[in-house]
Amino acid sequence: MKNLVLLPALLLVIGFAQTLSAQNTFPANGAAGIGTATPASSSLLDISSTSKGVLMPRMTKTQREAIVSPVEGLLIYQTNNQPGFYYYDGSAWKSVLQVKKDLSNLNATAINVSLEPNASGTLNLGSSTNKWNEVHATSIKFADGTTQSTAGGGGGGGIGGSGTSGYLAKFTGAGTIGNSLFQENASNAWLGTTAFSGSNAKLDIYADAISRTLKLQNDFSTTFNKEGIYNWVGAQGTGGKTGINNIVWQTTGSTGIVYGVKQDIQNYGSGNGYANYATYDILGSGTNYGNYLSIGGSSSGTVYGDYKSVSGGTVYGDYKTLSGSSSVYGNYITIPSVSGSNTKFGVYVNIPSTAGANFGIYSVVNTDNAGSYAASFTGKVYCNGDVGIGTISPAAQLHVDLGTDAEPAGGGFIVSGSTSSANIAIDNNEIMARDNGAVSKLYLNNDGGDVSMCYSGGNVMIGASAPATGYLLTVDGKVICEELKVQLSQDWPDYVFEEGYAMPSISELKAFVKTHKHLPGIPDAEEMKAGISVGDMQTKLMQKVEELSLYIIQLQDQIDALRQQ
Repeated sequence: MKNLVLLPALLLVIGFAQTLSAQNTFPANGAAGIGTATPASSSLLDISSTSKGVLMPRMTKTQREAIVSPVEGLLIYQTNNQPGFYYYDGSAWKSVLQVKKDLSNLNATAINVSLEPNASGTLNLGSSTNKWNEVHATSIKFADGTTQSTAGGGGGGGIGGSGTSGYLAKFTGAGTIGNSLFQENASNAWLGTTAFSGSNAKLDIYADAISRTLKLQNDFSTTFNKEGIYNWVGAQGTGGKTGINNIVWQTTGSTGIVYGVKQDIQNYGSGNGYANYATYDILGSGTNYGNYLSIGGSSSGTVYGDYKSVSGGTVYGDYKTLSGSSSVYGNYITIPSVSGSNTKFGVYVNIPSTAGANFGIYSVVNTDNAGSYAASFTGKVYCNGDVGIGTISPAAQLHVDLGTDAEPAGGGFIVSGSTSSANIAIDNNEIMARDNGAVSKLYLNNDGGDVSMCYSGGNVMIGASAPATGYLLTVDGKVICEELKVQLSQDWPDYVFEEGYAMPSISELKAFVKTHKHLPGIPDAEEMKAGISVGDMQTKLMQKVEELSLYIIQLQDQIDALRQQ
């Protein structure tokens, strides 16, 4: 009863102390009871209930880790990550469910039930490092129902036979061991030879009397990707690394075909097919080659650096994706100058006539780097057929269908010359001479030769957007020249001096000029606004000059007659 009286006071003290953020201490003697009037004398706090429990402090993992200097034995309930009760063991937080049960003294401990894992096939008895010394049991039964004495390949009397040291064993009969074709020396294995001959090879296969050294066949029916050979060469070490080193020798007198790598790929599905697919992720600073071929010798036969014959849907004769900060080559081919007149091909691709777009060589290069090139050639380039730039359907031997309008500072479909100096830009309807971002002179046959323009029809315009009707040359602006010759196709006005040529009298001329304000046969000012024909005008002016000459002659005759009177 005394404790029940003290409990409210104790709670008030706890609440007041918490309000003051002070620590609470209680005497080590006596006992407090919650839910009971008679707390056990051996306890400091006795909680008794059949309908309620004790609620431990609840917090997240982050809040738990933020507790400053947790005391050993501190208990909390964690609400996230892996919820549950956690206690502090003096150095780290441990889950109550992960408490290790120590059964070290099995001899003195009676276990009268079977020891079973919580799920089939999830627990081991011992490990590769911590092994049991000896197991004494009446019988050992395996998962397939067999026991130690009945299981094939072991148990009971063991396996008989006398294999030779160094050979991998094989069954030569029921329960009898003999030698297989494989040998090993704990570091390497070999097949087909009595002695290991593969330098630094884990597996050495030697073939002497058969045509194929190694055959791999995968007929497994699956929706997953299948790989005939998967070759992984690790990045460790600073020495050179080769994925596959293929050396094929042929005698000088042999007429058979020699292939470094021969691939026969038949793709009847809708997926992409690659005769050779390579992806290179270059991290080093050395020179990297997607495919490096060096072909030499003096053979009189046809030599191909890379020969592919492809057909089907979307087909790539050679597909490579490259990256790196140093020199990167998709294909690097060197054909040295050797004796012999035989034909040599760095890359030879034969694509039969099939529907759809077909590419002998398809190259895509990220243009973010100005130093990236889809292809680079040093030497002559021969193309027997049409070349398309910006089009897969070229209509001429060189067809460019990609570019922008030629401007002084850039653009064009075709640019001849360096853009930082003199160059010529051609777009789809213009030829422009430029010099480092500014316009420049355009020369036609600067060193001599004839220039023929619009020979079969058409007009030439200078400064004009439309030609004048009936004229081959239209100039919207002034024209200056050192000499101009007009070759007339009409008669020159020498007919004025012919007998019987009629021209107006001086009085008639005077009346016409007074009325029309221009000479007869000469266009007036309004007509002149539409332009004049130099040849026609010269003819009219010459006609008036000759008529004026006749008027002067007539006046001189009249003067002479008056003098004689």
